[in-house]
Amino acid sequence: MTYRYLPIITLFLLVPALFFSGCTSSRLADTHDTTLAVKSYDTWVDAQKTYDRQVRTSLDQIGQHITIYNSELAKSQPDITVLRADTASDQQALRDWEAQSRALDAATDRFNAETSALNFSASPDARQAVAVVAQDMKIYSITMNNAEQHLVDYTNAMNAYLTPDDPDYWNDAFRVAAMDANSKAVKTITDGDDALAALSSAAKKLEAYQ
Repeated sequence: MTYRYLPIITLFLLVPALFFSGCTSSRLADTHDTTLAVKSYDTWVDAQKTYDRQVRTSLDQIGQHITIYNSELAKSQPDITVLRADTASDQQALRDWEAQSRALDAATDRFNAETSALNFSASPDARQAVAVVAQDMKIYSITMNNAEQHLVDYTNAMNAYLTPDDPDYWNDAFRVAAMDANSKAVKTITDGDDALAALSSAAKKLEAYQ
């Protein structure tokens, strides 16, 4: 009597074991997927650091030139050659910024491509965390691109302001437009820093699922 039920008992023991084995495999697969996503994010961070160095270099240069502008424009005979050269240099710095923007966008595209192939079958929260990171990457890039465009507007307005060889013919509306564009850039860069902080916070949540 006792032995007749042994195969049935064994079956009932075996099924839960297989069930939990499947869950464990899914969890391990999700942990592996999360690790891959974090590695992809770390690669993006390397690109962002390179981008940030260029942004800070451009901003430092433009800030120094604004100081020079203010000093020269306060003179009765400002050095137009210096002011024009500084404006041209700032435009080149913004082109360098744009080049790094494209590199960062490429890194964002790689992150999206690499993480879209991951399953996260047993961890929808990890998948959601990846989606938030990807979204915050885009918000950061868009915000910083807007800041760059404000500074392009700034240099264009300064260039227009300095175009006449005789300062008596300088149109002050261009100078005001330049200062307004610069103010917008400063605010947008602050927004970009906030976006990057939100991205870092989202990435920490993603790392917690490893």
